[in-house]
Amino acid sequence: AARPRRRRTATMFDCRAPYNPGAYASLVKEERSASSRTVYATVFFAGAGASAGYLACGSSSGALSVWNLDDALGRARAADASGDDDAAVLPRVIVDAHDGAVYSVVSYEPDAGDADSRLLCTAGEDGVTNLYRVADLVSAA
Repeated sequence: AARPRRRRTATMFDCRAPYNPGAYASLVKEERSASSRTVYATVFFAGAGASAGYLACGSSSGALSVWNLDDALGRARAADASGDDDAAVLPRVIVDAHDGAVYSVVSYEPDAGDADSRLLCTAGEDGVTNLYRVADLVSAA
């Protein structure tokens, strides 16, 4: 026998309860931050060979987003050519870097000839500094 489907609902505001402006403001802030991000830090870093390179951005969501610039520029040009004004050029890699905002992103290249030694360093609101091998990020992008 098939079970009846349960409706899933979320209570956003209960009219039976006393109005709590602090709780409402908190809910609005949480919803707004879930739908938008503020970029606090960006860095361009080199790709292999004739590649245009990569862009990494740290944001208020705690994410480190990485774009392959050759790919992003190609997708943006294709969207322009097709007249698609709503086309988004999304990052190729998104890493949950921090609990809280990412305030700094730095590229470190100790030896220009050794691609495996290049690093990206992030610092966040959580007080943590993370190191990422560029080769790992680039292979995913």
